[in-house]
Amino acid sequence: QQQQQEEAEAGLDPLHPSAEEGAVLPYPSAEELEVRKLTTMESLLAGGLAGAVAKTVIAPGDRVKIMFQVDPQRVFSLREAWRTGGEIVRSAGVRGLWRGNGATMIRVVPYSAISYLTFSRYENVLRELLQSDQKKAHPLSVFIRFWAGAAAGATAVSCTYPLDLLRARMAVHNLKDPLYNSYLTAFSTIARTEGYRTLFSGLSPTLLGIIPYAGMSFATFETLKVYVRRFYHV
Repeated sequence: QQQQQEEAEAGLDPLHPSAEEGAVLPYPSAEELEVRKLTTMESLLAGGLAGAVAKTVIAPGDRVKIMFQVDPQRVFSLREAWRTGGEIVRSAGVRGLWRGNGATMIRVVPYSAISYLTFSRYENVLRELLQSDQKKAHPLSVFIRFWAGAAAGATAVSCTYPLDLLRARMAVHNLKDPLYNSYLTAFSTIARTEGYRTLFSGLSPTLLGIIPYAGMSFATFETLKVYVRRFYHV
């Protein structure tokens, strides 16, 4: 410890004692740096915030997309989409492009938080089962990331599906004759008149779509991240 303190005072890198002051030092390896894992709460907050930011950024495009989905008279093109966006701004102001984004956050934030949180957990379990070291190359790494991502996506969808169903019901009914003025009203009305099982109707086909999507998404992102870190030594 005294030697490291003397080297620090002399302008030397403790990890590379032979380095001279002002020299360009290589990045420390994974063995030299111990990366602290995020806690459960930190993972939830980071994942939820990531989903909220992403959805807020693309909200104007999503708003325009819905206009084309609910109006069969509109023929999509980039020019027509731009004109539709202009119509929204003229009629409701710039904030009109983000109308309904707050309600969307009720579904997006927990979905994103759960998917990011559970991905690392599923990945660790699969690596332990297959005896794969995360720090070393493994022939099944992409396979592990795919199925961990697929499981994470399926878990997040299963936990938040009632919110997605409520959002879809409110989007359809509120176009002409509003039946629900809030998520709470929609939840209580559907549960009372149609039963709680209705809140999960359509979950099976949704899972069939999300499993390959989430699997490919996480596998591609995590694999590219590994190669980028190797290329830039970070």
